[in-house]
Amino acid sequence: MGDSFIHHITVAISAFLLGAFFCAVYDVIRIIRLFLGIKNHNVFNKIGKIFLDKFKEEKKISKAYESIVMGITDIIFFAIISIFMMIFIHIANSGRVRWYIYVMALLGFISYYKTLGKIVLSLSVPFVYYIKKAASSVVKTISYPARILIVRIKSKLKNKPQKEIKDENTSRKVLLHTGK
Repeated sequence: MGDSFIHHITVAISAFLLGAFFCAVYDVIRIIRLFLGIKNHNVFNKIGKIFLDKFKEEKKISKAYESIVMGITDIIFFAIISIFMMIFIHIANSGRVRWYIYVMALLGFISYYKTLGKIVLSLSVPFVYYIKKAASSVVKTISYPARILIVRIKSKLKNKPQKEIKDENTSRKVLLHTGK
């Protein structure tokens, strides 16, 4: 009851910024999903047209894999924001839960998602593509000597004459055919 109007405004603005922070964390999770090859994002409808044909060259990912990864990352996200929200309410408002804190956090999340979130994700699609491409090139370059060595070893094993196993029966057959 002794809380001032300024205190409530400060808590509301802080909750709004916390909601925007939550959306930034969600963007990090969406970028991790892109690295894992999960493309269930609305951004692929717009920006993905440029890179979609390049992403199709990659391996097909099963729906079960996508669902499991998305479920796990969503659970991690909600666990993180729940912990942060409890800590925020405890520190900012002495543990008193107010409805406007959740409304302002939701508004902060939505406003970030509709503005900066779209920009961040649309820039991350080509970024992830080029990072994966560069990493693939580096791995191919580093592993080139090992791949050449493996190819040479395999070719030597194929061209190596096989030793005949001589046992008692084969030597008798040879002796019988020679007439001795």
